[in-house]
Amino acid sequence: MSSEGWVYTINHESRHLIIENVPSYGVIDELVDLCGIHGEIEEYRRLDTYPSEQFTQAYLISYSHIQDARTSKRKLNGYNFFSQLLHTRYAPEFESVHDTQQKLAQRRRDIGHKTGDPDARRIRLERHQQLLPSAPHAMLQGPTMAQLIHPPQVQTAVGQTPQIAPPSHITPPILPALAPPIQKKQRRRI
Repeated sequence: MSSEGWVYTINHESRHLIIENVPSYGVIDELVDLCGIHGEIEEYRRLDTYPSEQFTQAYLISYSHIQDARTSKRKLNGYNFFSQLLHTRYAPEFESVHDTQQKLAQRRRDIGHKTGDPDARRIRLERHQQLLPSAPHAMLQGPTMAQLIHPPQVQTAVGQTPQIAPPSHITPPILPALAPPIQKKQRRRI
């Protein structure tokens, strides 16, 4: 490894953390409380076969979300815990195939959100619409923009003028008030 540092990819990250250099005199409850500050813990256990120094132990902490594991790793690495400096690292070897698929799908959504990808916006919108109760809101929303731009066509006999009356149950949508345009101040040269 060079002195420039280590490059992490999404494959190196995991919702599972190994915390090393934990004192071996029964402080697991305190460790779980400390880790629980950073997110919901699904599972924790002592790793008996993991190599560790004398009078120290290593523990596996599994968070429910990868973001919680990222925060915990950043905050707890080098943390002074009962006179021992903790060492934390990701443990992707404890992931299942389903965990890896979820992690990669979440990463795609995060990148799409940050880059403004239209597919990511569409997926977010669909997920948001699934969360909203559909029946009461659908009746109160009014017409869509397509209905306002292209009203329904009325067929008439030749030579008659069509009479279009808007349906009484359709109300125009309420649009947000637009702020007045910002006037640019001209600057003088000195």
